[in-house]
Amino acid sequence: MKFCLLGAFLLIGMLALPNTIAAKNQSMEDKLFTEAKEQWKRGRQVDDQALKTLDKAIKLNPKRAEFYTLKAQWLWNLEDDDKLGLESAEKAIALNPVVAYPWLLKAKFLGRLNRNKEALSAVNTAITLSPEAHCYYDKAQLLKKMGQYKEAENNLDTALKIKPEDIDSLSVRADLRMQSKNYKGVLADTDTAMKTNLAPMITVHRRMLLLRAEAYRQLKDYGRARKCYEDALRLFNSDRTVASSAQKFFAETGDKEMVQRLQAKLKQLDSDIVPLGM
Repeated sequence: MKFCLLGAFLLIGMLALPNTIAAKNQSMEDKLFTEAKEQWKRGRQVDDQALKTLDKAIKLNPKRAEFYTLKAQWLWNLEDDDKLGLESAEKAIALNPVVAYPWLLKAKFLGRLNRNKEALSAVNTAITLSPEAHCYYDKAQLLKKMGQYKEAENNLDTALKIKPEDIDSLSVRADLRMQSKNYKGVLADTDTAMKTNLAPMITVHRRMLLLRAEAYRQLKDYGRARKCYEDALRLFNSDRTVASSAQKFFAETGDKEMVQRLQAKLKQLDSDIVPLGM
């Protein structure tokens, strides 16, 4: 029995030995890199500390492209220093120009800095390197910002061919289709979106319902439009945008009772008194 136990302990020790050696051989910059990522996971209160730790790793080894990529990603999320974020993305590209994600980050920062033509060039490079749905989505957002709506919609078409149920792409394409008065297209996109669980995505869920309501209104299908507004009022009971949009619809359709109730709701919302229910 003692021999068996001894053998088991020896076996466990032998199996653990490679991990122990790997831990000892891990470079200091890798340890700092891991520590920075762990700090970032803890939330906003330690974001600055995570960046400082990452900078220590970069100082020890400034030739690691993934260090700069992560720094650029974090700076994008923080919306704090777009010039530094752009610089970090460009350093990652200089070290490894065949990876798509740093190019995409570069395009994002350039877009936020209103350097749109440069951003378009960068996102095109990202697509060449990795033609994934999120790359086409980012390009569409940039084209939309530049007023090139048809081209933006074409890129969303491509994104949705790759990833048919992508909520972000469906939401933006529905907006574009509303602008171009393609109401049946709006209903198709919002219908696909509504079949997923939108409950955690409050802003998107609200937008989908309001777009559906407006599309039905434009198609003169007032019964379905009313149902969308009723659903929106039930789900977003304290949302002024929903109440205001619904009030206009019910005024147009001559429902005086609903108009009065919504006027009272809007008055309460403007007074910061949240009603318990309709």
